[in-house]
Amino acid sequence: MTFEEIICANAKVKEGKLLGPSKKCADKPDNGITVVKPAAYHVIKDCAVIANKYVPLYVFGTYANPFRELSGKFTTTVIKDFVSRAQNDIHTFQLMRHIIDRGRHLVDIKATATAVATSYEVDDDNPYGDYDTEEETVVEEVVIDADEVGILIKLFSK
Repeated sequence: MTFEEIICANAKVKEGKLLGPSKKCADKPDNGITVVKPAAYHVIKDCAVIANKYVPLYVFGTYANPFRELSGKFTTTVIKDFVSRAQNDIHTFQLMRHIIDRGRHLVDIKATATAVATSYEVDDDNPYGDYDTEEETVVEEVVIDADEVGILIKLFSK
């Protein structure tokens, strides 16, 4: 099972059961129905595609305490696959960011920021200000070191 399938399979809301049917409908929108207008076929297909992508995000949001309720349900392999897919799929990335943001207070997420600055003197009589200097200007470099796999493992471990 995928990360998203586990979220939906353990849900108490009926929408958790939509993941499979929405995939089936996205693949074959006219399954079990007669489509009278050709445009309806594409509307049904697009709605099913969107539902399939965002049902896990919705379902995750319905958990009162998702980290307790889903504790121990995800293997390291499933989490690594999820994080890997999040690099290429915007909907998977959004789900991952939502989960990490929601659990941010539960784990120690270290972010390091490094500021590099060069000082210079301001000449009030110079109309060109910062543009007329041969010195380096202020440079800020921010490095965020967050291991999504490690964070998710911590959030969902027993």
